[in-house]
Amino acid sequence: MIKIFFVIALVVIGLAGGCATSAEETRATYTFEFLANTQWGDAPQQYNDIAGYADSESGTYLVFVGAQDSVAVVDVSQPENPEILSIIEVPYHESNHDMFVFERYLYIVTEVTHISPTKEFVSSRGLQIVDLSDPRSPKSSLYEESFTSAHTIFVDPETKLLYAAGAYLGDEYRGMRILDISDPLHPREVGSYTEGRVHEVYVKGGLAYTAESEFEKAGRVGVLDVSDLSDIKVLGETTSPWSKPHSTWLSEDARHLIVADEGYRIDYDMRKIVRVESGFSIYEIRNPEMGELMPELRRISYYSHPDTTVHQIYVRGDLLFASWYTEGVKVFDISDPEKPAMIASFDTSKLTPEFEEFGGAWGLWPYDPRGEYIYVSDMQEGLVVLRMAEK
Repeated sequence: MIKIFFVIALVVIGLAGGCATSAEETRATYTFEFLANTQWGDAPQQYNDIAGYADSESGTYLVFVGAQDSVAVVDVSQPENPEILSIIEVPYHESNHDMFVFERYLYIVTEVTHISPTKEFVSSRGLQIVDLSDPRSPKSSLYEESFTSAHTIFVDPETKLLYAAGAYLGDEYRGMRILDISDPLHPREVGSYTEGRVHEVYVKGGLAYTAESEFEKAGRVGVLDVSDLSDIKVLGETTSPWSKPHSTWLSEDARHLIVADEGYRIDYDMRKIVRVESGFSIYEIRNPEMGELMPELRRISYYSHPDTTVHQIYVRGDLLFASWYTEGVKVFDISDPEKPAMIASFDTSKLTPEFEEFGGAWGLWPYDPRGEYIYVSDMQEGLVVLRMAEK
């Protein structure tokens, strides 16, 4: 792990043409079995983010699946028969939500900062905090002081800090806001970062790894020192090899950073989304020895697809799980980061790559401690429950 107290700068090294390693090899050692599908709400409904909570001792296994008008609390103690325990109303019903579970609380943000057809400014109501003490009757409260809407959130459980990326207060862009949630129902702002357009962030060990992107502009991957929230420093940055860095995740040993690029551009004249090449890259983090000052971040491998786009990525052990919109779920073995290999996939979507809107697998939750169950939020299909088994 990088020791931030002696890191002064970070050098970002681009991948030279001769060093590129494409993950084209497929080792089909796992298979997916479809178990269940759950939907709710008025059709047609558009589903979005997913999060989960598990307590093996009590036998509690819950997933939380977002729709445009609500979030469903689903009991998956019996994955073949998911049961909706309750529906959480959200403040705004025409946008996507992002969620994160910390202890027994679910945090929800909504991205709804835009101008309505009537030219009125539309926004949401900040951070929704849901007490899950009773999953059948969850209690909600709102925090509205730092922002009224945000694109994504991430909680660092070690520091009990919540990072809200793409935050707005009304029509004012406020960058990334950082909240102390050590008192879970009463957050307080303790820091902010406004230099980049952060889309998502992953935080560990005093470092924040940001995916930064804007429409029609080259994206950036940033590494920030967040050990002192009053003086956040940019240690390093690099331009994405594709177009739009969407999300980041660390390997479990913190030696490699995985960055997913959401591949699309908007054709405003034709009023449609155009797919461009996208995928994920793996960067090696060369940790400094004591006394050395400049660690390196070097792109060592990638996986790309010319016609479809990745959305979210998650790491569990040596496995990388990716929600890949119209291609569903892809799983990669990253035990050799220089040669990631796709080992399983499952198409949750009825849509084809030619679909000109966003659709298919939005997100997934691969952290059920029972190990074999994967939960996917598909934008059209709702919650899809899969069992992953070795062939």
